[in-house]
Amino acid sequence: MAIRTTTTGTATIPPDGDADAVADALLERYRALPAFITVQQAADVIGISRSSAYRAVDRGDLPVVRFSGRLHVPVAVLLALMGLTEPPPTAAMQWLDQLAPDKS
Repeated sequence: MAIRTTTTGTATIPPDGDADAVADALLERYRALPAFITVQQAADVIGISRSSAYRAVDRGDLPVVRFSGRLHVPVAVLLALMGLTEPPPTAAMQWLDQLAPDKS
């Protein structure tokens, strides 16, 4: 197994060819994240640039909530977007929509 280090931490990645093991390793790694991460951290997790992540936020493709004037990405939603978990319940998503920054 290979060890890879990124800005979001260190992960042990199984050898290529074992898709289930890779998905399990990724899920284990991301479940260790806090409930909310910064847009930069989300960009690192997804593997896109910071500016691409903020464009995704502006388009509504990457859900965020605002705490103390800063945008944060709910990890549960991020994991669901990546196809690693089931989407959060509808009630949770409605609650997050209420917390989303006003675009007007």
